Amino acid sequence: MERPKEALDYFYKAEGLRPTWDDRARLFNNMGVASFMMGNDPESIRNFLKALSITQDDPAILRNLGNAYARAGRYHEAVSKYKEALELGDDPVSTKKMLGKTYMRKGDYVNALKVLEEIPPASRKNDSEIVEWIREARIKSGFSH
Repeated sequence: MERPKEALDYFYKAEGLRPTWDDRARLFNNMGVASFMMGNDPESIRNFLKALSITQDDPAILRNLGNAYARAGRYHEAVSKYKEALELGDDPVSTKKMLGKTYMRKGDYVNALKVLEEIPPASRKNDSEIVEWIREARIKSGFSH
């Protein structure tokens, strides 16, 4: 989404057209993504929660809500949503990366290390952030070699 403000304007217009129940979940998720991209965490959280009130088992919406909670500093809620997304089969690499990052922000280096080391080595080695977070978590948790 290159122009989230314009997209959000269209999403609000679409909401007024009374979309079908299934389309409403996608609409609220898209509104949440656009709000998130604009840095409006409270509005993005509201929209993701609306989407989840329609469909509780969409891992992408749960991950998006986790991202918004994490950026808003609501780490406990973010961890919960990332775990729910993983249980429903969300992309394990990107979701575990965000879960690990959230644990790092909480200062929970033991759980950060555990989650980040669950990411397959082939995926880890190509991501400098994951490599650095694992190194930092090892040092701060006392598990450095």
